[in-house]
Parts: sequence; structure tokens; C-alpha cells
Amino acid sequence: MYLDWQEGRMTRKLALARLAELHMGQMEVLKKKVKEGVRIQVTQVENRARDIMEEMDREYLNGMVLLEIQNAGERIDALSKLNDIICAKIAEIRGKNWPQEMKDEAVDQAFALKARVATRIMKELGSE
Repeated sequence: MYLDWQEGRMTRKLALARLAELHMGQMEVLKKKVKEGVRIQVTQVENRARDIMEEMDREYLNGMVLLEIQNAGERIDALSKLNDIICAKIAEIRGKNWPQEMKDEAVDQAFALKARVATRIMKELGSE
């Protein structure tokens, strides 16, 4: 994707869209893993999720840097702070004595927040 953009075979906007699709797909996979971890009461599932989200965000940052995005560091800092919020929520959900459907819905809501922020960042990037 980055090479295609650098060689002029892809517009920057298309490269950003593909980067966003990749990031959203990775978040969806992680969300399913977190739901399973919450379901079977895996201890520290939130720490594993944080590690994976941080790795995803590093890849996202590298993509933004390669696409010469302004303020990429600040954008990733915002996502990192959001990761902390989401992981705290996952820990809270894991400890609740709720039906699994309710836990799944709470995990969906936590990841929906991350998706909204990432989408907003990408929309801002498309307008630069």
C-alpha cells in the first residue's frame, strides 16, 4: 500500500482509506478475542488487549508517517489514552457478575468508541 502510494499508483486518500480498513479489521478481530477472554474469565485479558492495541497503533503510526501525515504523534497519543480507558473498562466488565450477552454488549460499546475516534482521525486526515 505505501509503496503503491510512493510510486504514484495510488492516491494518498485511497492509501489512508486502506490503512483505516486494515486498522478497523484488526480491531474487530481483537474485540472477538476480548469477548472470549471475558467469557472464560481470563485474568489480565485487558493487559493482553492493551499490548495488542499498542502494537496496532504503532503500525497505524508507521503508516501515517509513511504517508507524510501531520501531527501523527499527537493522533497516536490520543489513541493510546483511549486504549487505557478501554482496558480499564474491559477489566471492569470482566469482574462483573453479568450475563454474557450484557458483557458482550459492553465490550462492543468500548470498541465502538475506539472505532469512532479512529474514524474521526481518518476523516480529518482525508481533509488535509
